[in-house]
Parts: sequence; C-alpha cells; structure tokens
Amino acid sequence: ALRVSIMLFYGKWGLPIPWEAPLTYALGEHIPCGSGKGGALPSVEEVDWVHNVFVRSLERAFELNKAVAGQAGKTLRVV
Repeated sequence: ALRVSIMLFYGKWGLPIPWEAPLTYALGEHIPCGSGKGGALPSVEEVDWVHNVFVRSLERAFELNKAVAGQAGKTLRVV
C-alpha cells in the first residue's frame, strides 16, 4: 500500500553505521605488468600470465600472514 521498502537498520546505535571490525593488510610482491608496446592492448597470453602471477602472489601472502590475522585454520579459495 505504501509502495516503498521498509528497511530495518542493524548497525552501531541502530543506525546504518557498520560495526567496527579489525582489518589486517598483507602486501605481496610487485607484479610487472607493462607490455612496453606504447599503449597497445595486451595479448590474451599476457593477461593470463599477469592473472596467474597475481593469484599465486595472493595465495602466498595469505599463507604467510594468516596466522598473524587469526585465521590459521582457514584456506584461501580463489574462484
């Protein structure tokens, strides 16, 4: 009848303010990803290579730092 959605807020003080949560950052190694072709689009092989290097770097950073972040029993699954 009202033609509006009624939202119930669940956050700090009942407002749409998120609850505080600790954040942990882990940095991986530098990934070179320039084709050096002066602005030309990268090939599919170059994109696949950079993606694979990125995923391996992400997995390595997670494995090296998961205990520090309190996630020792967790596994990382990249889909």
